[in-house]
Amino acid sequence: MKKIIFIIAATLFSIQFISAQNIKNMFEEEQYQSIIDLYTNNPGILSSEDLMYVAQSYMNMGDIQNGLTYANMATQKESNNARTYFVTGVLYNANGDYNNAIKALEKAIELAPKETNYYTALGDSYYGLEKYEEALLYYKKATSLKPVSEKAFFMIATIYASQNKEDESLNAFHKAKASIVDDKELYVTVLYNIGKMEYDKGSYQKAINAYNDLISYLPDDYYSYEKLIQCYYGLNQISKANLQKVNLYTAHKNGLLESTSISDQFCFDQFKIGDKDIVAYERYEEFTSKPIVKRIFYVVDSYGNVNATILQKNISKNNYTFTMTRNGIEYTYADEVSGPNPKYTSLKAFISDIVTNKLTAISFK
Repeated sequence: MKKIIFIIAATLFSIQFISAQNIKNMFEEEQYQSIIDLYTNNPGILSSEDLMYVAQSYMNMGDIQNGLTYANMATQKESNNARTYFVTGVLYNANGDYNNAIKALEKAIELAPKETNYYTALGDSYYGLEKYEEALLYYKKATSLKPVSEKAFFMIATIYASQNKEDESLNAFHKAKASIVDDKELYVTVLYNIGKMEYDKGSYQKAINAYNDLISYLPDDYYSYEKLIQCYYGLNQISKANLQKVNLYTAHKNGLLESTSISDQFCFDQFKIGDKDIVAYERYEEFTSKPIVKRIFYVVDSYGNVNATILQKNISKNNYTFTMTRNGIEYTYADEVSGPNPKYTSLKAFISDIVTNKLTAISFK
């Protein structure tokens, strides 16, 4: 009998030793399913720390309920461990149970008031409840501690954007860009937001800087090339825009755009005519022997409705015709901007005259 007891005791000691040595390494290697398979048969012998790794493994596998079960087991086993309350709070956040998350995270902060990530998670809880001022309070706290929370910088900018505080949001995104070092995915997201917001403001050069940074991280992000083209058109630097177009045309030729929204055409410019927005697209198809639609100009009102569509049809390599469809009627206009290298300013003026009815159609149907 003593021998049997000794064997059982030795086995339990061996399991606990293996657990302490390996579960952390397995978690860092993202072996979540293996952790679940190995460590859930006898959870009673696991330490609070090990239970946390099991809970997080379940969360990373998308099983929030089992994650919460093991997180609550951990807090019951060790009620003064701040990390158990933190992981529990994160799981409640993931489950959309923000009120319980707040309770758990407040306890975590009470036990460990200098842990940056705890404040970020609590900010997430209030953000989920759409209590943005409270969320800002905790995100800002998370940026004041060491090490700073990179996510918190991003979330501050996001909240300002949701409140339509565009200047504060853009400034916060720039601050996030300067502060994010480790989270490259988050850094890229920040760059995208800076590029878009600077472009919308008409700060095209600042937007160009952001999109160039984006491409340095993601050279196959063809949407950034599309935005660079729009920026250069905004600055009327058409030759630089054409250099960026080469990247899209090459990608199209190599079949790299087939599953994207720019597989057939891309937006090369956006501008205003009176109270109308003009969104201009260029198609990859080149003239060979039959007329083609090379460019499309959508006339959009303040409600986002397309009021008219203007087509630039290439009838030869250097000659075009223009038609506008509005209210089901197609109008054809005389060709006034043909030639081997027509200036884009002339084309925009021609489009403007069509939209404002300064030009008379030569035919309609």
